[in-house]
Amino acid sequence: MEKIKVKKKNLLAYIIMTLSFMGSCSVFQGTAGTLQWAMFYYGGPVVLLVLSMYCVLKNRSVRITKQRRFFLGLFCLPRIIMLGYSCIVWCITKPAFPYISRGISNTLFQCVAYFCGVCIVCSEKDDILKVSMASSVTVFVLTYLMGFVQNGVVFFRALNPLDEAADNFRKYTELHELAYIVGMCILMNLIVGKYTSLKKTNALFWASCVVFVIAWKRIGILAVAMTYLYFVVFSRSKRKDKSFFVRVTGIIGTIVCLVYVSLIVSGAFVASLKSLGIDMMGRDIIYGYFRKFANFSPAFFGKGVGFVGRQFDYTTREDLYNMVSIRALHNDFLKMYIDLGFVGFCLWVFWWLLKMPKILQKRYGIKKTFVCLLFVLYAFVLYTTDNAEGYTYFQMQLSAFITYICCFYDEQKTRNKILEFTKKPEVVSHNDAIMPCRINPEENE
Repeated sequence: MEKIKVKKKNLLAYIIMTLSFMGSCSVFQGTAGTLQWAMFYYGGPVVLLVLSMYCVLKNRSVRITKQRRFFLGLFCLPRIIMLGYSCIVWCITKPAFPYISRGISNTLFQCVAYFCGVCIVCSEKDDILKVSMASSVTVFVLTYLMGFVQNGVVFFRALNPLDEAADNFRKYTELHELAYIVGMCILMNLIVGKYTSLKKTNALFWASCVVFVIAWKRIGILAVAMTYLYFVVFSRSKRKDKSFFVRVTGIIGTIVCLVYVSLIVSGAFVASLKSLGIDMMGRDIIYGYFRKFANFSPAFFGKGVGFVGRQFDYTTREDLYNMVSIRALHNDFLKMYIDLGFVGFCLWVFWWLLKMPKILQKRYGIKKTFVCLLFVLYAFVLYTTDNAEGYTYFQMQLSAFITYICCFYDEQKTRNKILEFTKKPEVVSHNDAIMPCRINPEENE
């Protein structure tokens, strides 16, 4: 088994990403509103922006610049359009200024996330997976050490997610956003890892699997399992079949999202789960409160970006009972529906599941588009019961991996370079295994 190593040229990215990921963990943030909280909450995106600008200055070739612009447009333009639409809604509904400021800040954070993801991956290229996994595992280990220092030997029980005592230490092990990032890294490794600098025999991969299990985010585990199963079933299909599967997946996914939201807004979803004896862990209370702000109809125009997040600032115990301290809807589909309305929500789903794959297929070929769709599906599974759509670092990783797949990953060319490297290690460098950013889709097939 290979040792865990971080190359010197990746050290800066590793350090900054580690510090940024720490900012997503409450154990490092401390109490909200304090200086420590502000340093981690705002400092993470700031240092990532500095790293991104450094990456831009270091990689100013025409080819890389074009790719950066293309993917920044692909990810950021929809967010800007959503903000523009929200401005129209705000002009009509005239909400209090805090709702508007939240919508602007949410859009800014999302665009910063996409900017950082695209710029960093254009610099790290094939090493983005290793750096991401190393940073994530490091933060998990640091939280475990903190848990051990503050709780003593009993903390070891927290490392067994099936132990009832583990629930007492969830703030150290159940790191929501980071767990989903690790799940995405594991999925990335399972799908394309053998053609990158990180192989499944590397200790880093197995360390990621361990912390992912300890984190015990059940929706994350389900998302990895479902996405990888989809990959196994359809990955060996012919080009025309893959194209068909991508289109059908997008159409079915769009329909499922609409049906899912309609069931939640009507209350039928919660009623069905309760009839089956399924514990919703208080989500039914939150859903019940926010249902009054929406109705499932094409005439529902939404409340504007950021409404749901800001509304939590005005909720009381009378509204949410014992869930008043949660401060999150834990359902991104319902959140996006309330924020964007019926038409806006349909366009948002359409963009990710149908329009974006079509654009990528035309530019990069169906094989790469198929892999990119897998990561979108992974994210969409998480959106059903959590807040991953609004997680800055999760969205950064999602945009980084999609950009990597399209620009720097090529199975056949990388395999040939690896064979050549094995025969002539003194001649071929690892960087030579990186494919050109723009390829002919037909050649790739």
